[in-house]
Amino acid sequence: MEKMTGASAADMMGKGDYEYALPFYGIRRPILVDLVLMPQEEVEGKYDLLQREGNTLTVEIFIPTFGAYGSYLWAKAAPLYDSQGEIAGAIESIRDITQRKRSEEETASMKQRLAEVIDFLPDATFAIDNQGTVLTWNKAVREDDGSLRCRYDGQGRLRICSAFLRYTQAYPG
Repeated sequence: MEKMTGASAADMMGKGDYEYALPFYGIRRPILVDLVLMPQEEVEGKYDLLQREGNTLTVEIFIPTFGAYGSYLWAKAAPLYDSQGEIAGAIESIRDITQRKRSEEETASMKQRLAEVIDFLPDATFAIDNQGTVLTWNKAVREDDGSLRCRYDGQGRLRICSAFLRYTQAYPG
């Protein structure tokens, strides 16, 4: 936490009034570890993608004010119990997943650009992976005069029909 936030443990220990939220949000506010201790109806709407598994809460969040250009964080929080089984507090683990999320965004953007280029090609063009799952399918395939009719099997896999095989044999390469 010290490395992630720049705040030392010595400066945080013994503090209340949401002091631990300041490095993340710049304001004092409840964070995930606090929500674990709140009734479920108070938790609703605090985060866009909050998942609950029993008493454990998990979230991925983008905080625009954390880090130089904002940061994506993954956090998981759960209650802590004493020897009598009573809730004595809560614990939260936080990971910076900014690099992963930015890589995912970049990959999605590149896939979109590639699909746009393939869609622009005048020839009927599609690509499948090594399991036969369609990766892209351009307008020329969809807008053919009917002689090139290939169908999906409902699982994202392509069933190559005889009309397509005749097409590829007549126009190799």
